[in-house]
Amino acid sequence: MGDKKFSTIETYLLVCAALIVDAINWIPVINLLTAPASLLGFQLYFKMKGVKSRWSLAGNLIDLIPIVSALPSVTAGVIMTIVVANKKAKIINEV
Repeated sequence: MGDKKFSTIETYLLVCAALIVDAINWIPVINLLTAPASLLGFQLYFKMKGVKSRWSLAGNLIDLIPIVSALPSVTAGVIMTIVVANKKAKIINEV
């Protein structure tokens, strides 16, 4: 349990929040409001956890492109950030 950067509950809540953001992003005008807000929210959270969040940033920036924003890019970015952070924490604890 101590070899993970994100707990199971924390991962579940972050993925649920990302899924909600991706569902809201299907609404065309609302997308312009939620994309920057989710970008700031997820980046701030990952920064407070001490995690480099390049994957999450990429997912959020993809959401700003009009046609491509229909894809669940925020969710994919959050999942990739969590997986990479947990793998790095596990490797560091093994050394």
